[in-house]
Amino acid sequence: MYDNILGQRLKQLRIEAGLTQAKFGENFNLAKSTVSQYESGKSRPDDELKKKIADFYQVSLDWLMGRIDADQSLGIQYSRESKGNYDILKGMEPETRKLVEQIQGLSTESKEELKRYIELLKIKECYDKNQRK
Repeated sequence: MYDNILGQRLKQLRIEAGLTQAKFGENFNLAKSTVSQYESGKSRPDDELKKKIADFYQVSLDWLMGRIDADQSLGIQYSRESKGNYDILKGMEPETRKLVEQIQGLSTESKEELKRYIELLKIKECYDKNQRK
């Protein structure tokens, strides 16, 4: 049996976002039973999933793991922000949601490069559209 601070914090995030275990699981491709096991401390998510959850709910990994308390962490305001993130992701097509998840894993430098590439694609699309007229 694991120390259950992680499970308690996962449950706290889920409840404050107004999600069932099933809906929480959908965000991370997890079964409801897996979420239940995480929350009860019977099993733990792997490190990559912990990072995705922390990023999604905009909390520090240190807070999620119980290494710091909320009052020690600067700016943990996950309830409204995480609900907003969920609402945004819920409305996305699965392919777009996967792209967002991939972008979250990129370094800041890579994200900046991706922004420049997207701007180039927009210019190209505009050019192509004008050529067809």
